[in-house]
Amino acid sequence: MKEVIDLLGRLSAQGVSLTTDGESLKCAAPPGVLTAELRAELAQRKPEILAFLRSSKNAAGSGEMVLPRVDRSGPLPLSYAQQRLWFLCQLDPESPVYNISIAVTLTGQLHIDALERAIREIIHRHENLRTCFLQEKGVPRVVIRDEVPWSLQRIDGRSFAEGDPAELTRYASGLTLEAMDITRAPLLRGHLLRLGAQNHILLLTVHHIVFDGWSIGVFVRELEKLY
Repeated sequence: MKEVIDLLGRLSAQGVSLTTDGESLKCAAPPGVLTAELRAELAQRKPEILAFLRSSKNAAGSGEMVLPRVDRSGPLPLSYAQQRLWFLCQLDPESPVYNISIAVTLTGQLHIDALERAIREIIHRHENLRTCFLQEKGVPRVVIRDEVPWSLQRIDGRSFAEGDPAELTRYASGLTLEAMDITRAPLLRGHLLRLGAQNHILLLTVHHIVFDGWSIGVFVRELEKLY
């Protein structure tokens, strides 16, 4: 049951809604959210999801509490998608292939300390950005840290602004291709390239085991509001 609750929680966070119609499970989701992996997980857990939604509907009518808070004080099991990525990371821990990068061009006067504080607040708000993956007797477990240290690495990139733009692209790409240690949180790196007094590039790199394409929009929207 816990796995189903975790799955429904992840779906809700991504804007996915599920309804039942007899033995059918209907799903409404924003574009791009229903990946092949997520569809496979829904198909595999369809009987459990149907049973849970029916019991929740019945319990709601009786006023019962149906979604108890999950204890986050200890290790938690990985989702199916995380299990797959964890296994691939064990095969090649130095591979950057599952890094997701976000590049944001910032024009105008920039308050760097405020930007750094905004990103720290996002990390504090979202458990996935405080998550790492440890082994317990050979079994991988999710560990969510209460607090994690994080700082924005500042780079003077003014020489790139005056030279070949392709060189800047190659340099920035190199920063995103550094492997991540999934046993250490947060699985988020940040570089700020200063190209001029009012011209910066914010480069963020996150591991796919805690982040996906849909998360990018959420992150950028929150960053804009917090900054």
